[in-house]
Amino acid sequence: MVQALEKAAFEPAQLPAAALAAVALAPSVVMGLVFFKVAALIVLAVAVGAGSLAHLGARLAKLPLETSPILPAVIGVALVGPATPLQWVVLVASGAAVLELARARWLPEARIQTGLVAFAAIFLATGGVTAAYLNPSGLTPLVEPI
Repeated sequence: MVQALEKAAFEPAQLPAAALAAVALAPSVVMGLVFFKVAALIVLAVAVGAGSLAHLGARLAKLPLETSPILPAVIGVALVGPATPLQWVVLVASGAAVLELARARWLPEARIQTGLVAFAAIFLATGGVTAAYLNPSGLTPLVEPI
C-alpha cells in the first residue's frame, strides 16, 4: 500500500491514464459538491450510475475495457450546468459511457475523451440546453459564464 502511494506521489507517469484523470478531476468534483450541494450530488449519482451500468454490461458481454466507463460519464456531466434538466444529464452520462465502450471495442488506440464528445454533441444538438448554470451563493439562475 505504501509503495503504491509512493509511486502515485513520486512517479505519476507510471500510473494508468484513467488514474491520473480521476486524480485530476477529483478537486473539481469535490468543489462542485461544496458549491452546488444536492444538485451536484444528483448529477454525480447519475454519472456514476450510468457508468456502472455500462461497466456491468461490458463485463457481462466480455468486452475489453482499458478504463471504466464511469470516468467518462463523470467528465461529461462535470461540464453540464447544475440547473440542466435531469433528462439531459442522463443523456450526457449514458452517451459518454456508451461512447467509451464503443471506443474501447473498435478504436482502442484512439485517445478520445468520450465524456467531452458526448457533452459537446448534446450541447450542439440542443442549442445549449446543457449550459444551465446557477449562482453558487444563492442558487439562482445565472447566464452562461464564459
